[in-house]
Amino acid sequence: MTISDEALNDVLTQEGVAAGHQDDIRSYLKILRNRDEKTYEHSVRVGILARDIALYAAAPGVSTRMLLWAGLLHDIGKALIPPGVLTKTTHFTREDYEAMEPHVKYGWDMLSEIHDYTAHIIIRHHQFGLKPYPAHLPPLPDYLNDRAETINTAARLLALAD
Repeated sequence: MTISDEALNDVLTQEGVAAGHQDDIRSYLKILRNRDEKTYEHSVRVGILARDIALYAAAPGVSTRMLLWAGLLHDIGKALIPPGVLTKTTHFTREDYEAMEPHVKYGWDMLSEIHDYTAHIIIRHHQFGLKPYPAHLPPLPDYLNDRAETINTAARLLALAD
């Protein structure tokens, strides 16, 4: 299912994302789209699904906008994965998985200085899979310590959407 640019714009507007932040999100997504259309479409679907899950889960402190952002940007690090691995659809080897795994850290590197709250949600969402990664998570800064439970809940909901 292809999601139109208009549909993405509608969702961002419905969530009350400020125009400047919409531009930021679109810029990140454009990087991903230029690298691989399917990965871009996956990210948009996950963003919308994560937003919907947040609505129905009604977890304290977890907003629909928060999960929309995290879902839209959760795979931004895949823009730095070798194209042969990123676009491969069959016979994924152990080496392919190992080449794909750093995308979470790459995404962290891209987002942590600009959108650190979202970056903490994103880097933690793979902790809820069968083979959790990355092995070491960046510590929460002191000013986010009181939001640790919310960040972990958001990461778990993002993992569900992903």
